[in-house]
Amino acid sequence: MEAEEKGPSTGDLSEGGTEQVGARPNSRKRLNFELSQALYDELQRVAASRGASVSHLLRAFIRLGLKVVQLEDNPGAALILREDDREREIVLF
Repeated sequence: MEAEEKGPSTGDLSEGGTEQVGARPNSRKRLNFELSQALYDELQRVAASRGASVSHLLRAFIRLGLKVVQLEDNPGAALILREDDREREIVLF
C-alpha cells in the first residue's frame, strides 16, 4: 500500500467532519491498493444503491472501522450486531 500527502479527517463518521486526527488542516493522503474483482464489484453495487462513489463508501467504512477499534480498546464497550432476535458481538481483531 502506498501513501502520499492528501487525506481527510478521520475523526468522525460524516464525510465533511471537522475533527482532525494527527493531520494538518487540508492535508490528504492517497492510498493505492488492490482488491479482488468480486470485492470491487460488491463495493460498486453498494455505492450505486446509495448514490455514492466507491471512494466515499470506502472512506465511510474506514471511519466506521476506526470507531470499532476505539471500542475494542475500551474494556467496558462492545459493538453488538442485532438481527431479528439474535445478537452477536463484532470483533475486528
